[in-house]
Amino acid sequence: MVLCGSVNKEISSAICSAGGRAIGISGRDDSLLQCIKQHDDKFDLGFVGQVQNVNTNLLQQLLDAGICPVVSPIGTGINEEKNIAYNVNADVAAGRIAGELKAARVLFLTDIAGVLDKQMELLPTLSVEDIQKLIDDETITGGMIPKVRCN
Repeated sequence: MVLCGSVNKEISSAICSAGGRAIGISGRDDSLLQCIKQHDDKFDLGFVGQVQNVNTNLLQQLLDAGICPVVSPIGTGINEEKNIAYNVNADVAAGRIAGELKAARVLFLTDIAGVLDKQMELLPTLSVEDIQKLIDDETITGGMIPKVRCN
């Protein structure tokens, strides 16, 4: 409720106050983020979802009208699970939405400096090959992995 309510609406309101047009929606609205339950071999993750489909029609209609959709990362189940709400990793949801819309770029706002090398120096650009090597050698770990892997 925090993501879909106060945080989502605060961001939308700030965009509008700055002169833009925005609307806060959740991934459940018009089945925007259609998910299946995410599985882990060791643990039941509860209502954590993996995005299977993105309703790009809804997003494109908003964008064509000049409205910035502010999407909360709460998805909806598919078929017999369509009444189930799933929590989705926000970075994964943003990357998936950008990929499905064939966006020229995706921007993550974070309190992290960016991808740092072993000497703690910022890496200003990365190729797909660089990313995999940096994950393999554990330079990129944790929450940075979904950001660099978005497609």
